[in-house]
This record gives sequence, structure tokens and C-alpha cells, in this order.
Amino acid sequence: MCVASCLRCVAKMLVSLSIICILANILLLLPGFNIYFLLEGHVTRQATWSTGIWSSGILVLVGARAFMTSSKTKGCFAFRTQMCFQLNYSALILLGSGFCSWVSVTGLVQGPLCLYNTSAGQVWGVPLQPYPDRSALQLLFTTGNLFNLLLGILLGDTHSGVKKSNNQEVS
Repeated sequence: MCVASCLRCVAKMLVSLSIICILANILLLLPGFNIYFLLEGHVTRQATWSTGIWSSGILVLVGARAFMTSSKTKGCFAFRTQMCFQLNYSALILLGSGFCSWVSVTGLVQGPLCLYNTSAGQVWGVPLQPYPDRSALQLLFTTGNLFNLLLGILLGDTHSGVKKSNNQEVS
């Protein structure tokens, strides 16, 4: 698979993952689409930071858009220059998704804020202490994309074809 095709493939996966992150963070902020819990302060601190919306959501969408639009460049110098820009976008995506993953793991370690029964009656608190989830797909895809971009910079454009005598292009 050439570098440009890989960029488009990674961009499509990142778009779907960022939309999932945005929707998940909205559901964390508004459980059951009810603003009552947010207004009363019954939402965890990690959910109110909204890292799923701005960090793993919007920043990743910006990078994915750049991956989709830059895969159409032609010429060796333009292609390598574009790949250098893609390294910056990949670093931005890694920073955003890494921060969101860190906040999410912190929230999972501390546990959810919920109303539960105690001997004193019902109280808001953190009754459970779950193990953190170690899945971070955006980090995995973007790290793989960084290696792909480095190969693209070092090896060059694989789109430029050699013209045959009967006007057919060969890759």
C-alpha cells in the first residue's frame, strides 16, 4: 500500500474514532441526555474537562482532514514537503489523543460518580474502583501513521508512474 493510500485509510479510521469520542463525551456530560446531573455537579471532573470533544474529537478531525486532502499532491518535492507537514499533524493527533487517553484512564481508575446506598442513606460518591482500560486505538493508528510518514519521506512518492509507449501508466 502506498503512503497516500495509507494516509486516506488512517484518516477514515480517525474520523470514525473521533466521532465516537465526541459522542461518548457528550453522553458522559449529559447522562440520559439530561442536563440535571451536570448542573447539580454529579458528573466527574474528568468528564467536565471534555477531552473527548476537543482533544480526541476536534484535534483528531483536523489532522484527519489534512491527511485526506494532502494525499493528492504530485511531484517528489511537493510530496516530501507534504509528508513533513503530516508529521506535525500526526504529532498534534498523538498529543490530543494521548491527553484524552490519560484523562480517561484517570477517570476509570477513580471510578464513576454515582448515587449509592450506605448505612447513612443515599450519597453521591465513588463506590467502585475499576481497573483502567488499556485500549487507545487513536494512539495506535497515529503511531503507525508516523512510521508510514517517515517511510514516505525517506522513500519518496510511489504515485509517479512511468509512461509506456502505448500511453498506459505503470506504477
